[in-house]
Amino acid sequence: MTPRLSKARLRHAYYLVCSEALRRVANRRTIEHLASSSDPTMRALGLALGEVLDDRVTAEEQPWVERIEQARARLEQSQEIVSMARRQPQATTPLRARALLEGTAAEITEAAGQTAVVGRVCRNASKSPAWGLVLLKLVRHLKPTSCLEIGACLGMSAAYETAALQIDGDGRLVTVEGIDSLATLAAANLETLGLTSATVVAGMFEDVWDDIAPGLSPIDFAFIDGSHNPRAALLYFEAIEALMKPGAVLVFDDIHWSKGMNAAWTILQTHPHVTATVDLFDVGICVIGAAGGTESYRIGLGLPALRR
Repeated sequence: MTPRLSKARLRHAYYLVCSEALRRVANRRTIEHLASSSDPTMRALGLALGEVLDDRVTAEEQPWVERIEQARARLEQSQEIVSMARRQPQATTPLRARALLEGTAAEITEAAGQTAVVGRVCRNASKSPAWGLVLLKLVRHLKPTSCLEIGACLGMSAAYETAALQIDGDGRLVTVEGIDSLATLAAANLETLGLTSATVVAGMFEDVWDDIAPGLSPIDFAFIDGSHNPRAALLYFEAIEALMKPGAVLVFDDIHWSKGMNAAWTILQTHPHVTATVDLFDVGICVIGAAGGTESYRIGLGLPALRR
């Protein structure tokens, strides 16, 4: 016999259902507002997020999504053990000197004892399929030609971004990874997938930035997934934003990871060169402009896979 729910529990369940329905309506309206904007960047964001909300994958995108997810499945089953030591800097660059001064430089560790299982790294550190779709849709609608990613890991997010570039037939991605073994695996995975428009650079951002920046400028799109240190995130923003033109987009991962990351996100929302921000709860989007006056939006896409 099925137990009967009390009136209080029924009211609470009804409240939760209605609240969720209202949130979905509000999110839909926000996305439609963005999609109807006269600003091309804001319109592109709205169209991209609308397709994610509808879980819409085009005939051109589907084969790439399937191939990337097949690669992910293989990686998740891998028992290979790799070193997690970060690359040793060969010299002190100006950016590293500043990072050391401000206490944001990543700790450099020796190889001994620093290991991990590839399958576990993929399951715990790679962006989920749904977030991969977000990146793919953003790149497809924004149509950048010069893209940067910090934090390649095993290449899953880079695969989605590069697939979007190759579908549209234009643009290149440089993705930076500070752990040599992961950089090697990411490069191999992208090559196996036939994603030739991506280049993996091994090294810490503050060590390789001076070498890669000239070839990237101006940067149209950047995905920052390399550090949960709020001061490092702001340092990355400052360096990258200087090479961006109005209408360019920076996507930050884990903006609410900690109180420090929350504070960093608040600073970015009021930055004089940021004209709009979109808070997707886990991920934040900054639109670069010549003047301040930031518009701020908060959208919960609500897809189960996005909670991973």
